[in-house]
Amino acid sequence: MKMNIVYHNCGFIRGIGHFEGTYEKRNFLSFLPSTDRSDAAKAFQSLIESQQGGLRFGATLLTKRGERPFDARVVRSRKINGAYLLYMILREERRQKVDVIKTERQASELLFAGLPVAAFRTDKRLRVIKAFGSLWDDLKVDASSIQGADLSNPQCHLVPPFLHQIDYCDTMAGPTLHAEWSWRQEPQEITVEPFLDKNRRWWSRSGC
Repeated sequence: MKMNIVYHNCGFIRGIGHFEGTYEKRNFLSFLPSTDRSDAAKAFQSLIESQQGGLRFGATLLTKRGERPFDARVVRSRKINGAYLLYMILREERRQKVDVIKTERQASELLFAGLPVAAFRTDKRLRVIKAFGSLWDDLKVDASSIQGADLSNPQCHLVPPFLHQIDYCDTMAGPTLHAEWSWRQEPQEITVEPFLDKNRRWWSRSGC
């Protein structure tokens, strides 16, 4: 399967061992030891084909300082043409791990903050916990103003009007939600992915 990098931040460059340049268009699997690439490709393919919205795993990356272990978190997003984008957060493993869930949330928010997306995180009842991403500005929405918005309530005044166009029944039942809508004559698409706890129960959802 193709795993070509379409975007990465400066942290990835530094993690590999450089201070400038780009790895865009490089195959992500080329940063893994050759013995791990086949299993990694199968895992990513399984994520795309399964009902699960995300994947967390340990990975060894080839860096300028040699092989180094990283924690990885991946979520998928289906494009309008049926293809998938995989959003990956990599964090170098440390001996002491504190508040892993909180750290992952902060890392994902930093990742999306610089992307042209309108991303938001909700609790399991579809109440918005936080919104981030640069597309909110283009949509003329103050991201902080929708905190607490109830996406399941069509009467909730905190929900931007265009998000009332989405039927959230599928995501409330568990599967990934993908829908298309229009705002100010511009076509948009939304993907909402469930996040599971260790008992495979819903603890939050994220959309963009």
